[in-house]
Amino acid sequence: MSDIVITSGLDQSIPISVDTVLDKVDTIFMQSLKEKDPYLALNEAKTVLQLANLSGWYLAKLLYLMEKNWTVYEIDDRFEDVVFSWMGLHRDTVSKYVKVWSLFAGTDVPESRKLQLLQRNIKDLIPIANAISQGYEIEDEDWEEISDAVDFNSLSEVMREIKGQEPRKNAMRIFMDNVGTLFVYHQDKEYFLGSLEVSDDNEIVKKAINRIIKNSGIIQK
Repeated sequence: MSDIVITSGLDQSIPISVDTVLDKVDTIFMQSLKEKDPYLALNEAKTVLQLANLSGWYLAKLLYLMEKNWTVYEIDDRFEDVVFSWMGLHRDTVSKYVKVWSLFAGTDVPESRKLQLLQRNIKDLIPIANAISQGYEIEDEDWEEISDAVDFNSLSEVMREIKGQEPRKNAMRIFMDNVGTLFVYHQDKEYFLGSLEVSDDNEIVKKAINRIIKNSGIIQK
């Protein structure tokens, strides 16, 4: 089953019984009319929303655990390729799920905040996971603001304030200049990493480079 929370990740269709779902809508709606009880239908809708949100967390934890233990399965194919061919989840989306759950599997999220954050839509945690992977340190007071943010827009504002700060000194950060040269910075030292062919006009190459930048937390100068 595909997750309806991160819709952009689905590049491959998955056969589902849409008719069955829509028939259930008709049944619930007609029952609510018969009983003159709008809350009967609204409660059903609320349950669907809750299930959609929970499915995102289910996938995030499961994909994280599978990715970390992929060699145990003794399968030659890459984890992301198998997930894409079997589930239709794009590799970028798989990376997002894994990165978000890594926040909870490690020590990034304070124990006192985990349950509260797990009540949120999983997409809210993607900017947080990206910021941490780029070396930004989130303090206790920041986690409090993140947890208390009422919606995605207010959460985005908190993250903008956090990213206005300098990343922690011992973080490993990757930068790319305007000609595609990559450098990694660690503990105030610069190391040459390689380069990307950003001047290449081939659309496939451009898309591949954009994917690398997006998934690797590369900071463009």
